[in-house]
Amino acid sequence: MESESQRHALSTQITRGKAVYLNNVEPRSWSGAHKEDISGRSSDDKLLFRVLRAAKEVEAEQPRVAYLCRFHAFEKAHRLDPSSTGRGVRQFKTALLQRLERDNAPSLAARVKKSDAREIQSFYQQYYENYVRSLDQGEQGDRAQLGKAYQTAEVLFEVLCAVNKTEKVEEVDPEIIAAAKDVQEKKEIYTPYNILPLDAAGASQPIMQLEEIKAAVAALWNTHGLNWPTLFEQHRQKARDLDILDWLRAMFGFQKDNVRNQREHLILLLSNVHVRLVPKPEPFNQTDRKQGSILHQPKPSKSLHHLINT
Repeated sequence: MESESQRHALSTQITRGKAVYLNNVEPRSWSGAHKEDISGRSSDDKLLFRVLRAAKEVEAEQPRVAYLCRFHAFEKAHRLDPSSTGRGVRQFKTALLQRLERDNAPSLAARVKKSDAREIQSFYQQYYENYVRSLDQGEQGDRAQLGKAYQTAEVLFEVLCAVNKTEKVEEVDPEIIAAAKDVQEKKEIYTPYNILPLDAAGASQPIMQLEEIKAAVAALWNTHGLNWPTLFEQHRQKARDLDILDWLRAMFGFQKDNVRNQREHLILLLSNVHVRLVPKPEPFNQTDRKQGSILHQPKPSKSLHHLINT
């Protein structure tokens, strides 16, 4: 049994950042709060969900790091809604707080290093070497697993920075900084997708080799004559390939994920129409319009241009 002083110390630790105990709420189970209150809601909720998912993933191997991830999720939730007025927020905080109280002592006993900062730094390096790099250097196969590893590594670095700030650790190992930069650069390559992997890692996927898909992608790249917003010019210079959906996003401020979904839908729609054309379009001709680009696309047929422009 924990002593009163131990429980008070844990209470003080968890309530830093002006977080408060929610004693008057009947808590739901952890799994219920996790599923109902976080998954599939706003972008902020999705950020919390990714942190909690990372905690679950590393818990068997490193329970203290999993605890730190959940603690970080609790602080995020409190910053997003300090008064707990959102639907399900109070219940979520209560369930998470109870989980933290339960896991603190055993995870602390299992900690190998002298401090939480050293513990998570050590684990981050191990995770990057043993999971991220090994998957990245292996044969191109389990793309979903590699994408998940990059997302988890990103979360771990975010938690690492939060722990360092709390423990006033000013210097971070240069190897960790280099690893974090590598993760940041490559995580966009392995973004989740529904049907079409429209990124660098998906170029060699069989579905992206279909001529109808190639022609539809090339057709969307035809942005000649469109006036781009001045504020978007810097992004255009950094980005490799921008298409008509990027232009719509720049002009009207659509959300990135919505644009990604609509891009995939439009490509599939054009491809479906294209494959049904009778007589068949003239053979596709390869173009070197973008040497060294992600996908060497064929020139879209006149039929596709007509479909887009009408």
